Amino acid sequence: MAPPRIQIQSVQPQVDCGRFPAKACLGDTVQVGATIFRDGYDKICGIVRFRPAGARRWSEAALEAKGNDRYEATIRPDALGLWELRIQAWVDPYASWLDEHDRKVAAGQADLSGELSEGRELFGKGTVGEWRAAAAGLSDSERHHAVKS
Repeated sequence: MAPPRIQIQSVQPQVDCGRFPAKACLGDTVQVGATIFRDGYDKICGIVRFRPAGARRWSEAALEAKGNDRYEATIRPDALGLWELRIQAWVDPYASWLDEHDRKVAAGQADLSGELSEGRELFGKGTVGEWRAAAAGLSDSERHHAVKS
């Protein structure tokens, strides 16, 4: 069986390789992070989901790229007791397309008809400037659910 295309490793916080729960005081902020990567040039987007153990609803915080495949978010648990954390990551098709377009423009590629066709498929009608503005306004959920299986 092939490994998943997106790898999530070195999740923090953890104590003794996960043998013991990490601890914090009520009201403290907690840095949550992971090393997240995949093959290829696609841009990755992710969230940390957290909730008191046994609760039905998750809260979410966006993971921010810190460089060298490291992503982090700050959360603030608001109740005493055990908490569950879940890190999710996916390819961001909008940021990936914009990055590829910008790299080709910077390299001086003259014929961008293929890239512009892909942009119209992803964003709809408009210009690259309009697509860039639209991508900036998308939520993590919209970016996640845009991924076609």
